[in-house]
Amino acid sequence: MEPGDRPSLAFAEHALPAPLLRALGRVFAQRLKGCMLVGGTALAGFYAGHRRSDDIDLFTMGEEAQRAAVLAVRALELDGVRVEPRQDSDVYFRALCGLDGHAFTVDVSAAPAAFRAGGSAELPGGIVVADLDLLLTLKTAALASRCSEKDLYDLAWILERRKTLSLADVVAAACRFDAGADAEGLLISLTGTRPDKEACGFGLRGASKDVVFRKITRFKAALTRGLKVLAKEGPPLPIAELLRRARRLGP
Repeated sequence: MEPGDRPSLAFAEHALPAPLLRALGRVFAQRLKGCMLVGGTALAGFYAGHRRSDDIDLFTMGEEAQRAAVLAVRALELDGVRVEPRQDSDVYFRALCGLDGHAFTVDVSAAPAAFRAGGSAELPGGIVVADLDLLLTLKTAALASRCSEKDLYDLAWILERRKTLSLADVVAAACRFDAGADAEGLLISLTGTRPDKEACGFGLRGASKDVVFRKITRFKAALTRGLKVLAKEGPPLPIAELLRRARRLGP
């Protein structure tokens, strides 16, 4: 199946490991309220199919939704899933899980700001997935704290489908989720990290480690230049132009 701008369960059935999707379906079969799938598995599994992802990242709307989601994850043991909690607080839960020989992690975070920052879509079976614009906001904001190779790769994929936006639009949306994700905050993170080629072996659809590394290195350089202009209150850079610059950089 081809990637798209709307989440698709049929796409996920081809893109995600069957045990991971089955566990995710069992969690949402509890008819959770105020809970949605975010992160790499949301993007790669339901929209893009551009890379591997072995994590389930759930955001919840608050304390009650957090408790319900954690209980749903713990209840996976009743379906034969190995669930080994590693962290558990009122706002964050993390577990190492395994099913049919497939290992994955589950993170459940109370993040009410995400529900104010964007929308989601409920799919057949009850799985709720963040929409593409919210994933764009979350992936941009994530650069302020970790700037990982996967985040850069994911962000580049989404922006290819949001070329009518400007960089100022993207940063403003990220700031509504995390005030620290302004142009200056993103620049500090981007200039303080360097992509590691050995961490780029996650690509699919023919994207080798070298291909992924070159793409995110060029994208990071173009994004850094655009943010420097934005931080100085220069003219907003259209996303289409940012992507053209990224393609021109490097060999």
